[in-house]
Amino acid sequence: MTPVLSILITSYNRPAALQKCVEAIREIDWPVSVEVVVSDDASTPEALSEIKQIKGIDHLLTAQKNLGLGGNLNKVLKAAKGEFVLYCQEDFLLEEKIAP
Repeated sequence: MTPVLSILITSYNRPAALQKCVEAIREIDWPVSVEVVVSDDASTPEALSEIKQIKGIDHLLTAQKNLGLGGNLNKVLKAAKGEFVLYCQEDFLLEEKIAP
């Protein structure tokens, strides 16, 4: 099923924050199909290893070199398959009231 909403997250060297962000997203009872797309901007190998273990990420994009926020946003936007997109950074915690 094609997702209606793509939730796009940019990440860099903050696996613990990213995990909390993804968990908060997955706790919401969305009325539409949702995909979580994370674009990591060349985190350290240790951080990337932790990020790869996070459950709830549908698509993880990685980079060999840091592209900066603009480049990372462009990359994650291209990967989105949803009709609508919602962007957040890894330290955001979405709440139920955001869902329509």
